[in-house]
Amino acid sequence: MSKFIDEIFVGIATFVLTVFLPKRLIVFLRELIKFIFLAIIKYWYVSILLIGLVFLINDKTDCKYLDQFFSKTFLLITLISVLLIVPIIALLIQFFKNYKSFNVAYYGAFTVKENEYLTIDLDSENLNERFEKITALISRNHYSYKNNLITVNVVNVPKFIVILLGANRFNKFVQKRIASKKHLSTIHFIRDINKQNLTVVINFDDKGLSNTVVVENAENLIGSLCSDSSVNNLKIIDISAKIYFLLFGQILTDKMIDSKKFAEVHYLLDDTEKLLLEISHISTDLGDKNKNLIVDFINFWKSYIERYRAILLIEQDQFFGAIQHIMKSIELNPYFPYHDYQTLKQDYTKKYGISLIPSIRETVSELGLEDDENDNENIKNSLEQQVQFAETTFNYEIVKEILRRENTEKIRNSLINEFSKLDKNNPFILLTIAEVIKHIEKGTEKFNEIYIDRIDETINLLNDILKLDNDFPLIHTKIGLLSVFKGVHFDNEAIIEKGLEEYEKGVYYMSKLGFKY
Repeated sequence: MSKFIDEIFVGIATFVLTVFLPKRLIVFLRELIKFIFLAIIKYWYVSILLIGLVFLINDKTDCKYLDQFFSKTFLLITLISVLLIVPIIALLIQFFKNYKSFNVAYYGAFTVKENEYLTIDLDSENLNERFEKITALISRNHYSYKNNLITVNVVNVPKFIVILLGANRFNKFVQKRIASKKHLSTIHFIRDINKQNLTVVINFDDKGLSNTVVVENAENLIGSLCSDSSVNNLKIIDISAKIYFLLFGQILTDKMIDSKKFAEVHYLLDDTEKLLLEISHISTDLGDKNKNLIVDFINFWKSYIERYRAILLIEQDQFFGAIQHIMKSIELNPYFPYHDYQTLKQDYTKKYGISLIPSIRETVSELGLEDDENDNENIKNSLEQQVQFAETTFNYEIVKEILRRENTEKIRNSLINEFSKLDKNNPFILLTIAEVIKHIEKGTEKFNEIYIDRIDETINLLNDILKLDNDFPLIHTKIGLLSVFKGVHFDNEAIIEKGLEEYEKGVYYMSKLGFKY
């Protein structure tokens, strides 16, 4: 009779637990219990050692604390010890695992359930399989992964921890692991069945990136795909995976260039081109809006690859090849490191101000004016805080580096020939040419490293910019300065006066930056 009553109470308790307790708690307890028993099975040898240790302690203390062997107290303490300690050891092994220094990690796909808790269900597991297949293909077919320059880790977080933390705290947990140098970057996916969408979460150490605009472009592209209900989740997984591996191949490329491992850089850039081609193939059946976004993204990355190849060839003193690649980069994206002209123009004047500071004392001295060094340094510090890519060089600075290293007639002719092929209806391409052409040898007379015989040619290019964009005050400043330099060189007051008049057209904008006149 008592057994029958016990079964009734168990049935009632089960009913209460399943009906009145929150589903999140039920799933949490179920997954916690499952994890405990799987840990005991997986680490059976730890369980045996622990049981042996309990036996030994009990024997050494003459059963003083744990009671007689096989008593209820002894068995209960032994069981509790195994149930508590073995799962804790399993967690410590998982989360304190040492990874290779250069690695990226996949933390899985999760689902936000109806009552807003995060878990792993069958659909999430299908997404995991999809990502892991892509990872396996990339690991087999791409140099950097095949040769373990970058390793990919699939981190299986126990379900009960995911449920306990929720989306926000789980992401903070992942970010802390990046901060502690466990991974260079991580990616995970969250399906929200309430909103019927997929979110791609990429975390990374931005200190390892030379230019975060590539990440911003990737995030914008992925965000657009995720917000479009017509795009299948598996398609988003495919594209996101390729973009993820694309981004963090860049970190390795930067490190290899710094280490002068040029052969590896060539292979890494080939990997990047493969990934771009794969992204292009995946996107063929997308709508026009998303397809155009992907085309823009791919062109930006192609320009990035060409820029890398130019830098690589410069380091190897192969200057003619470097010219070809940097010109292709300019054609694909004249605005590097920015993505569009308007955004670039906002920062260009500020970057000009920053670059002006080191030479401003010499220039002011040449013009017979006074200068405050402390004010200039304060202006520089302020501008560096405002500019998004203060330390990233424009492409024309790479061309100037080629000239600095190999200023021969063949190089000069090659540059002029390549400039003639560029789009002269783009104001920043004209500015790019103007910034380089004044340093290409013509005659022997120079002022501030600018060839006097190139000044009129440069001024003509700058005037062409104003015809395309009459709202670019800095161009007046540059024209004015060049005219003043020419006038000072020839000791011609009329040219100096005309230059100062032009200079004043843009001086109000420079005043906004803090310069005093």
